[in-house]
Amino acid sequence: GATFPIYVSDMASSETVITSSMRLARTLVEQFDREQVLAGRKSWSSPDILPYAAWLRRCWNQWLFSESATPKQLLSPAQERAIWETIIADSEAGRSLMQIGPTADAALDAWNLVHAWNIPWSSTDWNHTDESRIFREWAQIFELRCKKDNWYSAAQLESFLAEKIAAGAIEIPESVRFSGFIEWTPGQQSVLAALRTADRKSTRLNSSHMSESR
Repeated sequence: GATFPIYVSDMASSETVITSSMRLARTLVEQFDREQVLAGRKSWSSPDILPYAAWLRRCWNQWLFSESATPKQLLSPAQERAIWETIIADSEAGRSLMQIGPTADAALDAWNLVHAWNIPWSSTDWNHTDESRIFREWAQIFELRCKKDNWYSAAQLESFLAEKIAAGAIEIPESVRFSGFIEWTPGQQSVLAALRTADRKSTRLNSSHMSESR
């Protein structure tokens, strides 16, 4: 089910609201500000409302600057695309392509979907078409290159951060709410499960506005 509550009026100062999109985050911030004006306040603290992708990157940065972190580079979308272009251009299949850029875009989109939905590379479904088989070969090269150079793809953040959150290596806000999510991917569900694990250890996860698809 969807989670699209309008609840900013009861936000606590220690609460984080994670939205499904940048647009929704802006809408909730604007609503919060309007309510402060209507309440007659002259000043107020900005609410901690941000999109899911930005929250993941915040968690990454928090871990990265912790004492237990090993140096890793989180690739930007432009960096990932450039790596995909290089891999495709250097491949036998890529040499016959007229335009590498659109293929790199499609490969990056497919890579993100594979990780969001936890699709195993060992699946025989990859052998059904030449396109899927070639993509898997490119993806395996991408994985090896990232491992060799200590890079991390944004698509790998959910599984990595879920492990760190569950282990208590990343500090979680006192309360976390989610808004605007229609369908939870397995990757997102792994993060929710990690938040609940962390809740049992040291924090409180406010789940009154959360909904998971199972």
